[in-house]
Amino acid sequence: MRDKELLLDNLYSAISLIKRKRKIVTEIKQQLVEHHGIMSGTIQEWLTNPEKNLEGVDIRELYLLTEQLYLKTGDVENLSPEKFFTEVEKKEARIYHASVKRNTLELPITFEHATKVGNDAYMIPISIQMIDLMLDNMILDYDPELQREMTVTQDLKGNIRYQPTLVKSNLEQICDHLLKGTLVPTTLVFNAALSSSEDEELVFDPKNLTLTVTKGTKLAVVDGFHRCRASQRALRLNSDLEFNFVAIITNYSKPMAQRYQYQLSQQSPLSSDRVKQLKGDRHSDPIVNRLQVESDLKDRISQKGNIKPSVNQLVSYNLLADSIDNYFTINSNKDAKTVGSFLIEFFDELIGSFPEEFITNVSETRKESIINENNMFIGYTIIANKLYQENLPAEKIVSIVNSIDFKRNNKEWIEANILDENGNFAKTDKARDNIAKYFKSLDILEMVG
Repeated sequence: MRDKELLLDNLYSAISLIKRKRKIVTEIKQQLVEHHGIMSGTIQEWLTNPEKNLEGVDIRELYLLTEQLYLKTGDVENLSPEKFFTEVEKKEARIYHASVKRNTLELPITFEHATKVGNDAYMIPISIQMIDLMLDNMILDYDPELQREMTVTQDLKGNIRYQPTLVKSNLEQICDHLLKGTLVPTTLVFNAALSSSEDEELVFDPKNLTLTVTKGTKLAVVDGFHRCRASQRALRLNSDLEFNFVAIITNYSKPMAQRYQYQLSQQSPLSSDRVKQLKGDRHSDPIVNRLQVESDLKDRISQKGNIKPSVNQLVSYNLLADSIDNYFTINSNKDAKTVGSFLIEFFDELIGSFPEEFITNVSETRKESIINENNMFIGYTIIANKLYQENLPAEKIVSIVNSIDFKRNNKEWIEANILDENGNFAKTDKARDNIAKYFKSLDILEMVG
């Protein structure tokens, strides 16, 4: 749901306009009673004192009331359900019947298999069903001051509102992984805020390994709000889902919890190249993984976007993977295995036949030649594909390489807009496009005789 507080303010205003219009009120009640089983007395309470009675209403009932008020008033700007509710929430509301209530949950809650992991910090396994219940019953909540980012809005009365910054694509991706069974368990962080009372918010029993969140405790999400909301969404689509996260529950003051969030935000992020590699959804990923283990490219493939000549790295993982995807046709795992085996043989021939350039004298060679430059592996992959398509042996790469002048002062590279006048590569994308164009134009049948 988006900006609940703004919606409630808009509902209060709309109700004040229609609550004395008997015909409209009767029509709203008739619709909600007959189709969704909501008691007439409950609806009357909403309309008589909305400020008191709407705050804790089930989100599906809130949608249905909003929809009715929108239809009766035609107030697109302030009451259009599309502005405040997601498609999943809309679908849930349409099939909702008040006779089928969600489970309620109240504090205290005792978690089993708990361990103490630091000062006022404990770890527990937690199911997505429990997360769903805790969110629904407002035991687990959003605290804007503990989130990495928050969205600030202003209601019609000029009041400032804070709401979580949720990235729709992230929610959908996590939800999709849950539904497919491909989500990996990760760690959530909740904080049981210290209160001014003498009562303890968390009670840990080291003998029975239980952790109790006591009555009156305010529990807020410090890290993992997207995962929590995505879990709810996934359960609405498949109520039989089973999945557990690990949760760290801290018992910190708000300033200390904010420092914890700061430390989380300072953790080194993965580079986009590494994320792409770890995702592993390209046909080329298992091929490059094989090349890293089974070929002479072992220890010569960089995991980053650039290479480190000082340790004799030759090619970056993603450049090689993307080149294989771009220039080989791979439609199945069987294709990937066949192409992988050919490329292992191909790169063994290339590197083994030119050991000084690719193994023993890499940095010195690079000063005068581009034969072992990262970008040139685009060209080698294109040659490999040409040999593969012509059913020629991988060893033919030797005669092809011998027929090409890789020296930096070769004017052919400048004319092809691959190198500039100083013998350096042009802008990366431009150079790579021109390398591909150059190697595609080669007549390898003529070159291999």
